[in-house]
Amino acid sequence: MQDILYKKETIKHRAARGRSSFWRCWLRYHKQLDKELKLKSVKKMPPGKVILVVDGLWINFKSGRWVIYLIAVRNINSHKATILEPFFLPGAETSAKWECLFQRLHPRLSKRVVALVCDGITGMRNNAIRNGWAFQRCHFHFINVIERFRGRVNKNIRLKEFREDYFQSIKAALYVKSPKQYQELIEHIKMMIQNPDCPKWLRRYGNEFIRHKEEFRTYLKYPEYNLPTTTSAMEKYCGTLRELLNRSHGFKTIESMKKWIILYARKNYEITCNGKIINQY
Repeated sequence: MQDILYKKETIKHRAARGRSSFWRCWLRYHKQLDKELKLKSVKKMPPGKVILVVDGLWINFKSGRWVIYLIAVRNINSHKATILEPFFLPGAETSAKWECLFQRLHPRLSKRVVALVCDGITGMRNNAIRNGWAFQRCHFHFINVIERFRGRVNKNIRLKEFREDYFQSIKAALYVKSPKQYQELIEHIKMMIQNPDCPKWLRRYGNEFIRHKEEFRTYLKYPEYNLPTTTSAMEKYCGTLRELLNRSHGFKTIESMKKWIILYARKNYEITCNGKIINQY
């Protein structure tokens, strides 16, 4: 089982290496898979105050789209997070579905949660407020979006200097600690998006940043929580799941997908999740 989960082999490759028929090897692995899943999963939850880092992995089946909902729990003073048992729900990823999953957390764990870290899904901030949690929005996802309009590669793009100033100003506003410098950057960004020559998409994302600017800087408001400013740890974990999906050439059924993903999460349930090191910009 370990060679399939971790050594980047497929059942077909394993059968060829063992000089066995594919179907015999497939049957043996699935029997072992069912046996492993019947065993009780024992995960040691982090003590004390904890934060939740969440992300969703989209999977397309012939019957429609499914999302694997992943939740990592990390003690505020630690750099290691524990992956909870994945949830599988059909349809698009929404904040309403996330709220239902948060309500299903064990009460003793839920009472110790102080913050939520996630990407910019609409409504997640409201989920955090309802539960009394601080809310940190992912920097990476937002920077990655606005960098597409930066014009770093296309030398002939219109308003190249304007675009670069726009990008650097927003990036600086995410990290600067000085309230005076921060306010100056916000005013500068507002002036840029009010410029009649500002491209439509830059204005759109600039306005979005202004509306949600404090959600990006929660890590500065609560330095004692040692919050990460991105969900990159979960993105990396999703990448390993995606690699498992690619090796399997997709799963034939939803139940088959659930079995392999749950077993992988049980065997590989700890990830590194570093908080943001807060230095003067």
